[in-house]
Formats: sequence, C-alpha cells, structure tokens
Amino acid sequence: GDKITVPVEVTYPDGSKDNVDVTVTVEEPDNTDPEQPGVKDNESFEPGYEDGSGKPGEDVKVEKPEFKDGDNNKVTPPEDTKFTPGENAPEGVKVDENTGEITVPVP
Repeated sequence: GDKITVPVEVTYPDGSKDNVDVTVTVEEPDNTDPEQPGVKDNESFEPGYEDGSGKPGEDVKVEKPEFKDGDNNKVTPPEDTKFTPGENAPEGVKVDENTGEITVPVP
C-alpha cells in the first residue's frame, strides 16, 4: 500500500535531540459498507473550501466546505462528519465542529 513518512523529534532529558523518520504503510481497509466494500469515507468524499481574505483586526469567516465525490459531483458528507483545527493551525482559529465553517482572526 501507500507509505506515509512521519518526522519525529526525540528530546532527551539532557536537551540533546534525535530526528527520526517513521514510515507507516497503509493497508487495505476493513470496511464493511455493503454498497462499497473496502472504500473508506475519505476515499469517497473530497471537501473543498473557498479561500478567504480580510484586513488586520478582522475575523475572516470561511464558509463550510462543499463535498464532491470521485466523479466531481456535489454530495452530502456522512451525517456524523466532524471538523477540528488541524495540527499547527494558527492560534485563535475556530472550526465549527458540525459544519466545518472556519473563523480566522487576522492579526
């Protein structure tokens, strides 16, 4: 399957550090969806956000994403889809857990 490389920084008690790359191999999913066996949701849905812009001191709202399927048709994501800020998201960014709408404070 596909391979994902994850960089990991190890810091020891004396302050010295090691940097290692961990390789994760993606195996076939154990999906039991009778309509599409073996297909994960992230393979069936592609979220797309419009870009946003704003002036310093403003909060910029980015509307919820539009989802498309593999054939680029608009689709509705599964009912319990959740949204959270990703790793290293700028401080103060808010993501609506249920809709995916994003609020970004412009410094």
